[in-house]
Amino acid sequence: FTTVAFEVNILWMNEPKNLKPDYWRAINAARDLSLSASSLLDELYAPNCVMSVCAPFDRATGDCLVGRTAIYEGFFAPLVASFSDLERRTDILMQGIFKSGDWIASYGWLVGRFEKDFFGIAATHRPHWLRFGWFERMEHGQVVESIVILDIARLMIECGVWPVRAQLGESWSPAPATQDGLYLGLSEASESEK
Repeated sequence: FTTVAFEVNILWMNEPKNLKPDYWRAINAARDLSLSASSLLDELYAPNCVMSVCAPFDRATGDCLVGRTAIYEGFFAPLVASFSDLERRTDILMQGIFKSGDWIASYGWLVGRFEKDFFGIAATHRPHWLRFGWFERMEHGQVVESIVILDIARLMIECGVWPVRAQLGESWSPAPATQDGLYLGLSEASESEK
């Protein structure tokens, strides 16, 4: 009987918390990054959050950006400077446990008018949809680790500066046709382990 009670207690203590609704409220309220990237960092990101972001973003201080100021200056500032009215549009949002951490993963688009050159890519003065994969580890309701992958290669193709031969086919990755990629309920732990 003691063993059963102990196992139930452990299961209750380790029951995952659904972090998606609060996370969604924060990123959706700050979806206009040109106006709210700084406030999003203050609200959602821990003071010493670590962000790994794809090339060509500034890595002068090492492989990662550490702290809100470094994340803003090294990641958000170049985007906001080049793309006016930059908006984060999240199409898919999910949560799971990885290496004992609570992670939120999202997929979507950064949408804005490409007004100023971006890391050597000439501005087109047209709207562009920059695909992203955003993965964030949460602790106590704040992001403590962030990994961001932007489809810079696709932007280069759209801007006519692709440095290798033309690709053999085009691809487009629309959101789910039912627009149900934003499941805010709690996922089954067995599904997260797959």
